[in-house]
Amino acid sequence: MSVLKGMKPRVSGNIQAKETFDMKEEKRSNIPAIKESIEKSNKTEKKSKYENQTHQIKVSAKLKEEINALKNITKTKFDYEILELLIDSYNKNELSPTQRRKFKALTDDEF
Repeated sequence: MSVLKGMKPRVSGNIQAKETFDMKEEKRSNIPAIKESIEKSNKTEKKSKYENQTHQIKVSAKLKEEINALKNITKTKFDYEILELLIDSYNKNELSPTQRRKFKALTDDEF
């Protein structure tokens, strides 16, 4: 008996199968596909863990040496931290108010 009024009771097997299922055949044919999908998901998980390290900037050896010197002086660990400090300093000290507004408009995430 159904809980809802006017509904017929559920009958098992009321949907006919379009294909028959063979467990042995299914296991053999899907094993490589399953392994491949697991490997792909593992690779994508590793990539998404380090989003701050997804891009590379090519710089000269001299500039790399200067960045490393600044990292030692400021006791920072990563290159991107030094780049953020340099951008903030340049934005604060060198840009005019108009240029600061343009910079903010170009780099603002909210549109």
